[in-house]
Amino acid sequence: IPDLAALIREVIETLSPREREVRDSDNRWHQLRIRPYRTHDNKIDGAVITLVEIDQMKRSLADLQNVLEFANSILDSAREPILVVGEDLVVQKANRVFRERFRIARADLENAHIHHLGDGWKLPKLRTWLIEMNRKAQRIAELQLEHKFPLVGRLKLTFRAQRLAADGDHVIVLTVCESAPSTETR
Repeated sequence: IPDLAALIREVIETLSPREREVRDSDNRWHQLRIRPYRTHDNKIDGAVITLVEIDQMKRSLADLQNVLEFANSILDSAREPILVVGEDLVVQKANRVFRERFRIARADLENAHIHHLGDGWKLPKLRTWLIEMNRKAQRIAELQLEHKFPLVGRLKLTFRAQRLAADGDHVIVLTVCESAPSTETR
């Protein structure tokens, strides 16, 4: 830490603690904390320096980031439109094909309720079906319906839903396929 002396002086002069992630000579990560040292009579008499090893945490976070990027790559490589929604039916992720097919911008998708997506996504049967799927803790289900979307026209769609556990909660991976069957069958 080439500027350690300067950091210590700054903490003592400003009375503001400083934290920084640093690596040691073996390339392990540590959290460096520098705080002013106060005596019993409330005078500043130096600084307290602590190093906490965070190497495993940093490596685990990097691994998780790689897994997330891999999962997002798989999602975006799918040919079908796919949405990932939480139990509250709020969109957590939508793949590129979904955004392009239904002409909805990424900013209009993230953290939006499925019932409020773009123009024309007020699909009461879809909403009711997803709520019921969650209520019954149903793992896989399929719904077919026909709907007129203002920007893309009338479509016959098959919604395939798979309910998955994620961090103690559940998400639904919803694949949307254009289909030939007639309207609104279960």
